[in-house]
Amino acid sequence: MKNNVLVEMLESEGFASFEDKNDFEDKNDPAQRMRDFCNAAGHLDGLVLLRRDFKFATGGVTHASVLVDTVRGRVYFVWWENPIRPIKARWYETAGRRTHNAIIDTIRIAGHKI
Repeated sequence: MKNNVLVEMLESEGFASFEDKNDFEDKNDPAQRMRDFCNAAGHLDGLVLLRRDFKFATGGVTHASVLVDTVRGRVYFVWWENPIRPIKARWYETAGRRTHNAIIDTIRIAGHKI
């Protein structure tokens, strides 16, 4: 399932891939909830969940979660600290370099080096 360019690019940026539902179980993660919703709706193929945590010098943590649909080529990106009110949540209609750059720019604007 890792035959997607976006998945490979994000993994090279330090994102961890959680293809098996049992590998990663965080009920607070909005992308995890979206994956569970898609699975409940019968969309089981081609979903890859990636996540990376970013720590601030003050001790706070933000998370970047990406749900990639490798079959339909869509991406759900969530930048969050509080799962109830994410900092940014967006669907992208393409899963390529342009989406990668948008995700990385969001992280850089937040003040993190990647």
